[in-house]
Amino acid sequence: MRRFLLRARTLLLPVMAPPRLALAALMLHGAAAAAVPVPEALLRALSSGTPTSVVVEVDSRAIDRAAALRRARLPRQVDDAAALQSLATNYRSRKDQVLGPLQRDGIETVRDYSHLPMVLLRVRSQAALLALAARPGVKALHAD
Repeated sequence: MRRFLLRARTLLLPVMAPPRLALAALMLHGAAAAAVPVPEALLRALSSGTPTSVVVEVDSRAIDRAAALRRARLPRQVDDAAALQSLATNYRSRKDQVLGPLQRDGIETVRDYSHLPMVLLRVRSQAALLALAARPGVKALHAD
């Protein structure tokens, strides 16, 4: 009976609930991806037709945890050259995974920060900015 009630609540909540609860229910069940907040300054600049620079931070928790474990095993607990190179390689791979599908007309790479989970992009449209914000793996957008 409990399983039936949980299933019924899952199916009926989006129909019966106010829009915010329905959206939350869909997001909990993986039907919609949560977008990161978009700074108002970026939207204003793009609405006036001015291309703008955006610092994109990708989610790097797994990479950072692995680096911390590796660092803890080192004699001085400070990253050596090999650890830094590994970190840069892993960040590059993660950035390619998250941002690769978005490289199109409205988005251009200005600078890649090799040893940080960040990249500086030039965005030319609000649609491109919103697509960037909705991309899984994007942790935050920062105005440059």
